[in-house]
Amino acid sequence: MLGFVLSTFLLAWPTLVVGGAGENGYGCDCDYDCDYDYDYDYDYDADADADADPVASADSGIGGGGKEPERAGADNPALVAVLEKAEIRGEIKKLTGGNMIKYVFRLEDGSRDGLKVVLKPEQAGDWGDWRYEVAAWHLDQALGYGLVPATAIRELPMSLFDLSDPKIAELLRPGQKEAPRPDERLCGAVQVWVAESRVADEGEGRAWADAMLTELGSPGTAIKDPAVASFFVRMVIFDFLLSDPDRYSGGNLLKDSTGRFWAIDNAGAFVGCVRPRTDLNKLKRFEKEAVQRLRKLNRKELRTKLAGLVSERQLRQLWKRRGEALDRVHELGDKLGKKRVLF
Repeated sequence: MLGFVLSTFLLAWPTLVVGGAGENGYGCDCDYDCDYDYDYDYDYDADADADADPVASADSGIGGGGKEPERAGADNPALVAVLEKAEIRGEIKKLTGGNMIKYVFRLEDGSRDGLKVVLKPEQAGDWGDWRYEVAAWHLDQALGYGLVPATAIRELPMSLFDLSDPKIAELLRPGQKEAPRPDERLCGAVQVWVAESRVADEGEGRAWADAMLTELGSPGTAIKDPAVASFFVRMVIFDFLLSDPDRYSGGNLLKDSTGRFWAIDNAGAFVGCVRPRTDLNKLKRFEKEAVQRLRKLNRKELRTKLAGLVSERQLRQLWKRRGEALDRVHELGDKLGKKRVLF
């Protein structure tokens, strides 16, 4: 039986030193609660499925009723060491489409084909911050939701990247006209490419999310697919914590060959807008395991993991949203009965 011990009183977060320059004005702290529906069409990886990997994923779906997601595939924490240190195999190719620059390549991991990864480097512009990709990975790991492929920070020699396009060169090296120095590095977030996946935008975009919200907005009713419902509840909570309003506009949600969904392209998080809160408030059914994991989230450990990736204020706002989500579940349980709310 879930115990709902809730508090929305915030303790002061110790001061953090935010890491190196990123997008959004190179380190902006913009987590205001705007009063309009912020719904860009980022479409970061709209064409990524055209380069799908032929190797089948070993992941299995997130089961209903609190089944622990498998850790043998794209979200295996052991892959972080490969992402951070493994040698590059072959050439680095730029992915087309989307608003942020992205590259795809393979890393040596002992397999025949190598580990396919995507790099979102530090770049000028206001479409997102690469550090939020890494922050999303750490938050997902802390929650144990199994939504985000393994992600890590990686620095690579600038000489590995084609700067012949003046627009690309200006975004990666703003204001710098001279050739890169031999020791010049490019920092960014490198993430495991989800094998045999497709962009879940046809049938699983905003209209699908609204249909799921309608289904899970009726307390006590039978749930058609508990596995999908479990994923969706976790995603709504996750996006609310991140204040990420752009999950379903196209390219930010993948579905692999096992039917498992993946939350990618999290660089547009922490905008502080209404869509994630609206979605959360429409839910009247919550996966019990997702709520338990949210309650057990350790503030001190999370602060350590996110240090240098998000600002002090963003951390405070994230923890405040955690309390709001738990309050929502608590209030529904008191009003409707826990058995009608939790599944």
